Amino acid sequence: MSDLKSVKKTLGRPKQGPVPDGYYYHRNYGPLPESLQYLEFKLEDLPGYNEEEDWKPTRKTRSVLISMFNVYNLGVRWIQSLCMHAGYDCHTIFFGRLLANDWSPPTEADWENFRTALKEINPDVVGLSIACTSYWHQALEVDKVVKEVLPDAVVIWGSIHVDVAPAQCFEHNDIICLGEGELPFLELLERIEEGKPYHDIPNLWVRTKDGVEHKNPMRPVIRDLDSIPAPIWDDKNKWYIRWEQLGRDEDPAFKEYYIFVMTNRGCPYHCNYCVNSVFNQGNFRTSGHNRLRQRSVEHVMEEMKRMKGRYWNFDNLQISFFDDIFTLNPKWVLEFAKAYKENFKNPFWCYFHPKNIRGDVMDALKEIGLSHIDMGVQTGSERIRMELMKRPESNKSILESCKVMKERDISMVVDVITDNPFETEQDMIDSLEFFLEMPGPYSFNFYSLIWFPGVELTQMALDAGYITRDQVEDVAAKTLNQFVATFRYEDRKPRDKFYIPLYHMASRRVFSKNFIRWLAKKRHLENTPWVLYRLVELQNVLDILRKMTKIPQKVIKEGWTWSRFYARIKLYLLWERPYNK
Repeated sequence: MSDLKSVKKTLGRPKQGPVPDGYYYHRNYGPLPESLQYLEFKLEDLPGYNEEEDWKPTRKTRSVLISMFNVYNLGVRWIQSLCMHAGYDCHTIFFGRLLANDWSPPTEADWENFRTALKEINPDVVGLSIACTSYWHQALEVDKVVKEVLPDAVVIWGSIHVDVAPAQCFEHNDIICLGEGELPFLELLERIEEGKPYHDIPNLWVRTKDGVEHKNPMRPVIRDLDSIPAPIWDDKNKWYIRWEQLGRDEDPAFKEYYIFVMTNRGCPYHCNYCVNSVFNQGNFRTSGHNRLRQRSVEHVMEEMKRMKGRYWNFDNLQISFFDDIFTLNPKWVLEFAKAYKENFKNPFWCYFHPKNIRGDVMDALKEIGLSHIDMGVQTGSERIRMELMKRPESNKSILESCKVMKERDISMVVDVITDNPFETEQDMIDSLEFFLEMPGPYSFNFYSLIWFPGVELTQMALDAGYITRDQVEDVAAKTLNQFVATFRYEDRKPRDKFYIPLYHMASRRVFSKNFIRWLAKKRHLENTPWVLYRLVELQNVLDILRKMTKIPQKVIKEGWTWSRFYARIKLYLLWERPYNK
């Protein structure tokens, strides 16, 4: 179906207005309603937490948060930090791990270790974070084990899948949390500590023992992120279960290859394939979840300094600033760059949006160690990007942003979504021409289109008959084996198998543009895509060799140590997987 107007829905934009203090204004959004009253904690009102061995909780209610397949899970870490600063004995279990496409289901030994951890912690409250819809069926298994081992514990679910599919989650559990979890979870602990009912806590849906359902309104978001403590990066109350091992009082993040930090919350855009678009609707929007909220530079620096004291290999690791868009507030970025230069020498990367790239900002970030940018383009077809995906940037504006990068010799990684049934043959041709026009060389991150429940594009595809309910992610769990799109994915359509390797070739500039255009006309290669795959693999080998030739320069000119060299090579091979992309 090529007529997008027959299936797309137009979302109105709110009127613009004055901006509340603490927010960076974006033209798509006006102010929050004046009627909203912010509920914020003051750190000085909390008992506090220290990293000394003799720290003891001052409250009796014990809790555990379960992070599935994500050793970073910053949402869980923020909640645990607030609860421990408030004096509660709050633990976190990191259950399993997903890196690129290497997910495998828990073994019997993993489940037994999970039971052991639950028994040893013996919590009064269990928080299950379902941070990705792909984990839905595994979450049900985790919940089943929790309720078998701890039949008297209060179990609460939260995170992204709860936000996009609350009714589905509420069918399986008596308490769910929508939106930000720090204050609702802490208030739940306080009510239980004091022996008070908790059916009316804002953000929570609660089903009481008599079967009455309480779907409480959402409280306003935490406006001042400096008012709550940053994640605690130490081993205390951290457990991990993976590879049939049980780790006690050991943070698994310290064994990884990245350092993850978030400096803000919220995204001002509402791309209709992204779960962030849910936060631009209904009660999420009214309570401010779509707003950008920025931590102060000082608050971020304090967290990173604590991390530096805990990571054994900190100076050799790359830092990932995992904000949806890092550069929305140029003034803040310039202040950050000055503070970063004074305290850290780590290379880092962050997400950019094509409409938020400025020369002075890029100059400042490159000077302090920006290794590359990750920029979402999603498609080379302007029609698909603007009309279907509801992204505001044109091809011209993207090329202008790329020019800024090229002039400063900053490497680019471009995110592109594949396997989109709304794309026509002409859209694919337009994409190839656009990628050939972009200044190279650059790299791609190809992501297979995931049909998340609750987002507009999924409903459009269902209505148009492009997908069935079994292909929606809570059933399909496609992310677990196609988080990064690979050539070996059997369910990919022949047309996409044909164009994806051509896109690859367009980015690296190993082959000439005319040769790539000539290949694009050989449509019989759809039936033998392995020919194109071999060309890409050759290209990847040559690209790896090109990067290897730069290592002596890094070692000599930039003073790389052997440890940093080893860390970068391991990260490149395990995460970027250049041999299979």
